Amino acid sequence: MSEVVDVTFRAREQDIDYWEKILRGLEDGEAGALFQEKIARFGDAVDEYLEELIDEEEGYGPDAFNLSAWRRDGDLFTLEFDFPDIDFADDLRKLFSLCPVSELKVIADWE
Repeated sequence: MSEVVDVTFRAREQDIDYWEKILRGLEDGEAGALFQEKIARFGDAVDEYLEELIDEEEGYGPDAFNLSAWRRDGDLFTLEFDFPDIDFADDLRKLFSLCPVSELKVIADWE
């Protein structure tokens, strides 16, 4: 049985290429500071909240943000993260809600 968190959202037209860059980086293991540097483009609140989440002692550590899978269909993105903690889905919901996205859905799933 694997535990995953699925995140889906619609990106603004001007952000689609940048989201792809962020997700390719995560796919290539660019979690932690590299992920934070890229997503900080969406504002200080995003940057500060992600800082809390990737903190080794207070948060999940950077490895929590390694993507299992992702795909894009037009402006709709679907991401799949491993499920490191019971609160992770709520924290991802808060993080992505701080970004300029719409139709955000975050679902914890057990296969």
